[in-house]
Amino acid sequence: MNKRITPLLIAALVSLSFISKAQQFWIENWTGTSCASLCTTYTGPNGAWKVDTVGTMGAAANIWYFSNTEQGMGRTVCGSGSGSSATAHIGNQSNSPAAFLFCPNGDCGAAYDAGGSSPSVTSNERIESPVINCTGKGTITLSFNYIQGGQALKDNDSVMYFDGTTWAFLSATPKTNNSGCLGQGKWTYYSVALPLSANNNANVKIGFKWTNDDDGAGTDPSFAIDSIVLNAATTSGILALNDYKNSQIYPNPNKGNFTLKFENIQSNSSLEIYNVLGEKVYQSELSSIDENQINLANPKAGVYLYRVFSADRTISSEGKFMVK
Repeated sequence: MNKRITPLLIAALVSLSFISKAQQFWIENWTGTSCASLCTTYTGPNGAWKVDTVGTMGAAANIWYFSNTEQGMGRTVCGSGSGSSATAHIGNQSNSPAAFLFCPNGDCGAAYDAGGSSPSVTSNERIESPVINCTGKGTITLSFNYIQGGQALKDNDSVMYFDGTTWAFLSATPKTNNSGCLGQGKWTYYSVALPLSANNNANVKIGFKWTNDDDGAGTDPSFAIDSIVLNAATTSGILALNDYKNSQIYPNPNKGNFTLKFENIQSNSSLEIYNVLGEKVYQSELSSIDENQINLANPKAGVYLYRVFSADRTISSEGKFMVK
């Protein structure tokens, strides 16, 4: 068993308590590459990843590499250089000033040129997964391990989502706590819920966009990612998004107290609410088929997903809200 998958499998087994049929159905660990350095393309068991320019790119822009120069490590472990456990990471081109001084070929792992001199390192480049078939899957969560330094939201990675037609922003990955790693990063777990349009969708993609504003401010590491997983509830007979009966939640955002209103649901329906880690935080029978008042006890700020089940456990409504 690949040692990098083990922490994820352990976490998955723990999280199975939130729903008995939770499953990992898509994993990317860059196992299809044995590239020592400088590889800017990658094709693995899931298919080929695409590298796409999505904004201004300077003459010496930071770029994505798929190689062993930055190792995928266990969570809370400081990063390490060359080995046999590849990652996707942001490095330099050989013509950037920092590459010339410190890393002649440009790919020295998750190390980057923050800019401030000529030529420009302005960067807007996204890696995009192969098409992911989410048919029969619902309440889908994307998770991964990563390291990141950079500068606030100026030199930073964004998690992106493609519904088959349009790319959309999901979240900006927070900076990792890299203390004690001597310029390297401390590997950290992160997860985010995919939009409802991913449910039962055969044409999903995920992406990671690196941006650098070339202002000369920013610290290593840049960004590296490993152990990407899509996890879902097994949803035999799941309805397509357009088949869900309409529901409204207000206010949204809220503080855990809100109204859930339906156009039409069956009597004897029940409500379940999950955080983005897939943990069930609330369950109750609905008192009305029209409008229900919901009160969560001391909820943490963040995004939550709700699902309404009929008596036979068929999903009749699904949505998300934010607690602030």
